[in-house]
Amino acid sequence: MNDKIRKNLLDLKYSKYLQYYNTAIILLTTYIIAISIALISKQISISNPLIFTSVFAFSLIYCITLVKFCINFKKQLKRIPRMISTLNFS
Repeated sequence: MNDKIRKNLLDLKYSKYLQYYNTAIILLTTYIIAISIALISKQISISNPLIFTSVFAFSLIYCITLVKFCINFKKQLKRIPRMISTLNFS
């Protein structure tokens, strides 16, 4: 395959992972802000251990999943420019 075509495909792949990374960061930030507002406005009762535990467990699973996605996307974002730099444009 031609190196210019491979570079364009890698650029498209880079853009895709950049969009995924930005979306994951936005989702994580929005969720943390929403949970904070719900706690401050007392829509989530801290005194009820069942509700608080379930919200905490869901939040933990959600945040860990998004952080793992962010780490994976960040690794991909670092790998693609290295692959582009190895291409020969003669």
